[in-house]
Amino acid sequence: MKNSKAFALVETLIVSTIIATILMYVFIQFNKVESKYDESFTYNDVDNLYKLDSIKEYVNSIDATLIIDKINDDDIIIMDKNDDTYTNIEYLDNQVDLLTNLDIKTLVLTKADINNVDTSSLSKTLKNMIKKIDNKSDNYRIIAEFNNGECATITVNFDDSVYDSEGNKYKRVEYLESTGTQYIDTGVIPNGNSRMIIDQVFLSNTFQTNGSLNRNGMYDLAIGIYQSKWFFRYGSTGITTNILSDNKLHTFEISDTGGYIDNNKVASFVFQNFSTNLNLYIGARNTNTGIEAYCISRIYNSKLYDSENLVRDYIPVIDSSSRPCLFDKVGKECYYNQGTGEFLYG
Repeated sequence: MKNSKAFALVETLIVSTIIATILMYVFIQFNKVESKYDESFTYNDVDNLYKLDSIKEYVNSIDATLIIDKINDDDIIIMDKNDDTYTNIEYLDNQVDLLTNLDIKTLVLTKADINNVDTSSLSKTLKNMIKKIDNKSDNYRIIAEFNNGECATITVNFDDSVYDSEGNKYKRVEYLESTGTQYIDTGVIPNGNSRMIIDQVFLSNTFQTNGSLNRNGMYDLAIGIYQSKWFFRYGSTGITTNILSDNKLHTFEISDTGGYIDNNKVASFVFQNFSTNLNLYIGARNTNTGIEAYCISRIYNSKLYDSENLVRDYIPVIDSSSRPCLFDKVGKECYYNQGTGEFLYG
């Protein structure tokens, strides 16, 4: 009889332990659900997600390339009513109205994988939300803190297409590659105030001169290769450097202040007047006797200035027929190969 009672007691304890364990598990799970439920009112409320989606649609409906370029340069764009840092970005010059209309305290545009982005200047509320983000996407992200303390975020695949003045669409690519017979006529006649910046990879140093050149007699605005050395010429003054072609992407700049590679000055120039009757080419030398010295290179981006005025802002694109060209964001016009064959692209 005693053994029977003892067995019943043990059985009761085991059952009670199992029930208690189940109840504890249910309680823990309920707390998690409740926490997620409460969190849903603070993070990613449906109305707030709709507001962020409207921002995405707004940017894509106009031109996302300026946003994409800025994010790629800075990793993060932070906008609030007290900071007008980004009012120089076209169509964000009304950012105060944008934030006010959507009841946003702080708007963040950044890369989707925000783990390696500097968020030190963000509020504690936004930082707490970002800790909960686990995304390795290659796209972009919109994050907002609203005036009522709520936050929301969405990932975005911004449309980086551009449109010319007639509404034709061009898809952005990483680079155009010249095989040695292609060039772009910029339509710009350089002068003593001209400045050129170009991101470029030279794939061959077998040509005497490469890059974007203009010549009439002895006058050039040139970045190129001469006897396996980088060659700079501004006006009638030229200089070579000992930096050899390495098949790597570099930023080249030339003006009357000198020649630069990746912001490092490698050449100085004495100002010389330019002749004024030949257009500047990208990819070949334009001389008073014709075209010479095509280059083999990959062209990424290029800007042409007259003093501080940006007159050409080129990005590589393909048109609706997949024909490659350089798109000028200033004039909203595409510049096609004027040589033979076609540029490659990647």
